[in-house]
Amino acid sequence: MNIAITLQHLFPNSIPRVDWSVVDDGDGPLIAEWNLPDPQPTSEQLNAAWPAANSAHEWDLIRGRRAVLLNDSDWTQLPDVPLSDEKRGEWVTYRQALRDITTQPEGSVSWPVEPV
Repeated sequence: MNIAITLQHLFPNSIPRVDWSVVDDGDGPLIAEWNLPDPQPTSEQLNAAWPAANSAHEWDLIRGRRAVLLNDSDWTQLPDVPLSDEKRGEWVTYRQALRDITTQPEGSVSWPVEPV
């Protein structure tokens, strides 16, 4: 479990290293400082929240990568790009597959191949 990811998931408006901090004391990570008005979560609460926090974090990473790939392929949709209709269609299909990535089951994301 990653305590920082879990805390950010449980307290999304909190600011790490201001509202709370995590350190590794040699026996593993632990909450070293807690400055939120909410009660500090117990180890049991953190462990229970970890699966959802990890899933949300993984999807955030996937969406970030998707945004970069869409941005990198924006040029293919400009009206003056010298691409054939067939090649432009391949890019449209690729970009739609990127947009649809979040409809895939968690843990088995299959990235589309960029047209050449």
